[in-house]
Amino acid sequence: FFFFFLMIRRPPRSTHCISSAASDVYKRQVHGQGKEQRECYTKALDIYVKLKINNVSTAKTYAKLGQLESTREKQYENYKKAIEIYSQIKVEDINTADAYSNMGSLSADENVRYKNYKKAVKMYSKLKERTLASANTYHTLAILERNRGNEEEARVLGKTAYEIYKEIVGTDHASTKRIALEFKY
Repeated sequence: FFFFFLMIRRPPRSTHCISSAASDVYKRQVHGQGKEQRECYTKALDIYVKLKINNVSTAKTYAKLGQLESTREKQYENYKKAIEIYSQIKVEDINTADAYSNMGSLSADENVRYKNYKKAVKMYSKLKERTLASANTYHTLAILERNRGNEEEARVLGKTAYEIYKEIVGTDHASTKRIALEFKY
């Protein structure tokens, strides 16, 4: 006797509702660079928006589009939308912290830049996140704090950035050396 098993295609486990499976299909089709990637993520996002799905996948898609867009304004708007969704669904994870950091780097307004970097550092610290992205964010916020006359806060943030750089890329790396010179470590 031979038994044939039919495999039924199910949405990925990360998909919380069957209707968002279509957007996941678009995202899995990403093979190219630049324009092709942007088109696939835009199609996926269109489905999320049409179905009024505001979840982590939607926020991550906005953030990914933020990386792929060609203008700073579009990048900023996509990160802003991602943060709105993360805030709405009360998610504070590495993706949220990265979105705040990226939004900070794109902002032309010094106060908005400062607030976004502060939020990112607060999340990185809470999550005990030690990545190059978090080190760069600590470093940038240290410089902003120094520019605001908050020398002690700048030294603490700079020291954290230095420790992360040292841990990840070593003492001979340009980033580690630069911050050691800037903050005299």
